[in-house]
Formats: sequence, C-alpha cells, structure tokens
Amino acid sequence: FFRGEYFAETNNPAKAKEYYALASRVGAQIDIIQEMLGIVYQKNENIDESIQTYLNALKLNPHSAEAYNNLGAAYSKKGMLEEAKKSYETALEINPRLMSVYSNIASIHYVKGEYEKAVQIYLKAASLDAREADYVGLAMSYMKLGLKDKAEEAVKLEMAYNPGSERAYYTYGNLLLELKKFPEAMEAYKKVLEMNPANDRVYNNIGVIY
Repeated sequence: FFRGEYFAETNNPAKAKEYYALASRVGAQIDIIQEMLGIVYQKNENIDESIQTYLNALKLNPHSAEAYNNLGAAYSKKGMLEEAKKSYETALEINPRLMSVYSNIASIHYVKGEYEKAVQIYLKAASLDAREADYVGLAMSYMKLGLKDKAEEAVKLEMAYNPGSERAYYTYGNLLLELKKFPEAMEAYKKVLEMNPANDRVYNNIGVIY
C-alpha cells in the first residue's frame, strides 16, 4: 500500500496501480485504494479513468464524502457541471463540514456567471469555519460584481490566515491593478514571484503596469 502511495505522489499511475492491486490482495481496503487511484489518474489528466475509479470506490463505500467530492472535481474538469454539482451536493449531505466542497460548488456558479450564488456559498463556508474558507474565491466573485471594497476585505483575510498563499497575493495584485493602484499592485506581484518565479501570468500583468 505504501509503495502505491509513493508512486501516486510521484505521478506514476502505472506503478501505483500495480502496488495498490497487490495491497488489495492482502486485505487493504479496496474502496480507499480505488479513491487513491482516482486521484492519481486525475493528477495525470486521465479524467475518464479517474471518474470510473471513483465510481468503483463509491460502489464499495457509498458513504465516502471525499470520493463524491473527488468525483465532482473530475466531472468538473470534463465540463460536466451538472454532474459535478450533484456529486458535490451528495458529499455535503454525507459530511456538511467538508470545507473544500463549498469552494467547489461555488466555483461552478462562478464559471456559470452566477456570482451572487457563489458569494452566498463562500460566506456559508466562512460561517462554518473561518480559517478554512476560500476567501480568494469570495474576493474574485465580489470583483465580478463590482464590489471592490468587499473583495479587498476578503483577500486580506486570506492573506492573514494563509500568508504563504500565492493565489491570494496574485488576486490582490489583480484587484489593485483594477483600482489603478500600480505601486501596490507591483508589491503584491513581487510577493507572488518570491513564492513562484515561474508564474508567467504575473509577468504579463507587470507588463500592463509599465
């Protein structure tokens, strides 16, 4: 099993599958193995295989909120948004405090241009667990609604809770760029590049400032 985990973490799906199969023969939980395999396939963009593997896991354990959440993410990658939403909703029925599900549902509304609904779901998550809420997603939804003050409040909360969040500083830089606060935007983008010098989107935005 642990060798399977190693190959899963090093993005080697063939080897991971081989060792997970061996683990299942000696009594390891097959549903967990199927979930782990699904994650491996998803990381390697083998989405169809990932979906089937999550479905296999759910046949074995239909009460796994994590498997439904992962299945929803795989459906979402395929553009199957309604199927994704149903999977996420089932995950919440099983475990209403699985915080990542709220962000995933909200992101579907965001993609569909339903920004008010996205905000409602992000705020619901924040009311359940302030530290684990997705304030960047909330900020981006506020930005789409033209509520820049609320967007700034939200992204600053993310930076306070997660000071190492590249995504938070990138979103903050974008907000400052929209507000034409160019020196402040530059500082935010510099922070992103300290964390990830390979972030090409930042260089494009810095080019806009100049």
